[in-house]
Amino acid sequence: MARDVLLQLIGHAAGQVGAGEVDADREWAEKRDRWAALLNTLDPRDADSVQAVLNREAPVLKSIREGLSR
Repeated sequence: MARDVLLQLIGHAAGQVGAGEVDADREWAEKRDRWAALLNTLDPRDADSVQAVLNREAPVLKSIREGLSR
């Protein structure tokens, strides 16, 4: 599940890069890169790191989804 959350966040961020102003593009690119790094280092057998990703990033994804549905 943590992997799915990160993949969705990366996809959203990738779609935002180039869609706005330079500062926003840079911010989304940094977020995309951070989420990609998390995905690349995430060990699904490490329950603590998986839970940490879910605790930190699932609310971000929820917020983005709520913003899109408005």
